[in-house]
Amino acid sequence: MSNEIIVKREDIVVVPKSGVELVRDFYAKKFNIKPESIVLDVGGDDWRDRRRDAMRAGEIPNEAGPDLYKDVDSFASGQDFDLCSTQINLPAAVAARIQKYQQQIQTADLADHGLETEPHITVKYGIHHDDPESIRQIIEGAGPFRIRLGKLSVFEGTHDGDVLKVEVESPELRLLNKKIGTGVDVTDTHPEYNPHVTIAYLKPGKAEQYVAGSNDLAGVEFKADTVQFCGQDGKQTAIKL
Repeated sequence: MSNEIIVKREDIVVVPKSGVELVRDFYAKKFNIKPESIVLDVGGDDWRDRRRDAMRAGEIPNEAGPDLYKDVDSFASGQDFDLCSTQINLPAAVAARIQKYQQQIQTADLADHGLETEPHITVKYGIHHDDPESIRQIIEGAGPFRIRLGKLSVFEGTHDGDVLKVEVESPELRLLNKKIGTGVDVTDTHPEYNPHVTIAYLKPGKAEQYVAGSNDLAGVEFKADTVQFCGQDGKQTAIKL
């Protein structure tokens, strides 16, 4: 095997420039070589449009092998590389409103992952260590705060399809994200924090019709007083704020 792996632009159309280090780490583990031996030919800023168009056409290029997208996604989600996360689960009454909204989504429009079954807001993903106590030391005592749901919007062209979501407004939530990100070792699979509640994973091009529809979720508020640490085994540990 060569001491240098060249990853071409077409191979990384699945990620933006901010995700390059994730791909570099993935290949380093996959081929058991040093990350600096991974040479990346990075695409332009139009990565999201290029990936969306490729998905819609059913012609996503994959010169690195048939499992590249699946494998990188597993790496990012921690399925193979044991990344942990923190999240705020929605109160039952708010979760019920999300689930009621989901009823208007046509089954034929759903991608493989379908409807989100546990409505939540991710605080910080990509935590290296399976140790809730390390997170508790950082955020315990921060105190409860208010969260407000906003407009409907879409993450287009993700590996799982178009993600229909509700945007979330809360300065305190962003502060928690930053505190955890600087307080423990993390892999930033999504360096720009966009707090949201996922509603459903839809086939490419199917989400905009729901964004354009009525939205009675905007303005809904609730108090967050607990963060869940999600370990490698999927078990959640509650941490009071």
